[in-house]
Amino acid sequence: ESDHMERERRHAARVQSRSIQSELPVDPRLHFALWYEPFHTIGGDYYRVLELEPEVYGIFLADISGHGISAAMHLNTVVNSFTRCTDALHLPAEFLRRMLYGQLHDQSITAIYIRSDLEQGRLDYCNGGHPKAFLAALPETTAESQAAGTQPTGTQPTGTPRKVRFLRPNGKVLGAFPRVEFQSQSLALDERNRLIVYTDGISEAARHSGSEPDTRETASQTGAGSESDFELLGERGLLDLFDARTTGWSPERTLEHVRMRVNEFSGGELPADDRTLLLTDIDCAVRPA
Repeated sequence: ESDHMERERRHAARVQSRSIQSELPVDPRLHFALWYEPFHTIGGDYYRVLELEPEVYGIFLADISGHGISAAMHLNTVVNSFTRCTDALHLPAEFLRRMLYGQLHDQSITAIYIRSDLEQGRLDYCNGGHPKAFLAALPETTAESQAAGTQPTGTQPTGTPRKVRFLRPNGKVLGAFPRVEFQSQSLALDERNRLIVYTDGISEAARHSGSEPDTRETASQTGAGSESDFELLGERGLLDLFDARTTGWSPERTLEHVRMRVNEFSGGELPADDRTLLLTDIDCAVRPA
């Protein structure tokens, strides 16, 4: 019976992999790096990055409540709903309003959708109960420092990137309510930007209590588990991993650094939930050929 269940799980993982985007768009002004790690090979995180038209991109990330098989069972519903609603991708609030309209009675989904307009230099977004994303202004770098992966001139060795703005939740979770209204919000892009979008499997990485409580959320603060058995990395702890050193690094190197630090924080334990983090560097100063 155990062997049969393992075969079924592997088959489910193969089927699910067909729904996961394997290649991200290529644009000289955008640089993507992705960390996608489903719980036990199958999970309930879903992402899509699409070029809607020249200089306009859509970024969607959703997290089905629960993990493993229970979350994976609903992934196809999310995929089908996304496909049906693609005509609304230019309107973030309308897109999330139509997604999963009353379809999930016993399950909920957090989601964030971001429309990036490079010509206009702005992000329009709608956040349905999802962890807040980060939009950080990056300092100017020289070609030499980018090639070497060193930090830009004038940055400090520690501390989070300067001018960080948050894409906070401005709507309810998806699928649980038949009628929900959402509001879009806009942010102006700086010349160079780093957009950090993730699911709570990363920010809720946990370890036994004992160190650095000032930048971590304890179980008692978040209401999870017993009073002081463990502490969570938290949104602030995750943001702190993107310190000033990383502003001169490529998205790939930065993401590998963050992945290593998250795993160190959790003591090398296997993740208890799906983990997805999409890092996007946006350079509005570069013009298309």
